[in-house]
Amino acid sequence: MTQRVHISAAVRAALIGEASLAAPHECCGVLGGRDDRIVAVFPVENVAADAASRFDLEPVGLVAARAAVRHEGLDVAGFYHSHPRTSPEPSSYDVANAWYPECVYVVIGLEPGPAIRAFRIAEGRAAELELDGDPT
Repeated sequence: MTQRVHISAAVRAALIGEASLAAPHECCGVLGGRDDRIVAVFPVENVAADAASRFDLEPVGLVAARAAVRHEGLDVAGFYHSHPRTSPEPSSYDVANAWYPECVYVVIGLEPGPAIRAFRIAEGRAAELELDGDPT
């Protein structure tokens, strides 16, 4: 398993933009890519009862996003969600509900300022991945 993931500047901007628009609620969705390179964002509606502090991917939207990833010739590289009032660290809820250890989990934090971090989550533990990306 890699300890590094590539996220382009365009994907970073899309993630921060979506998180900002969704605030004060959490946004969420699917990440498309290949070979540890995340190249596309596929938003899915957050249907959590308390969307300000949790996320739950809307099931039909999740299936559609996964199909869109494949239609683009990509793999499901992972999933993302935002923390509008905190830094980008997986919560205990996030760790407990991470079902795909092979995937990248990206968290976008908006406080104290926009930031993105990526993790692999397996066996109840989150391991941070190094992010690299395009300069533009």
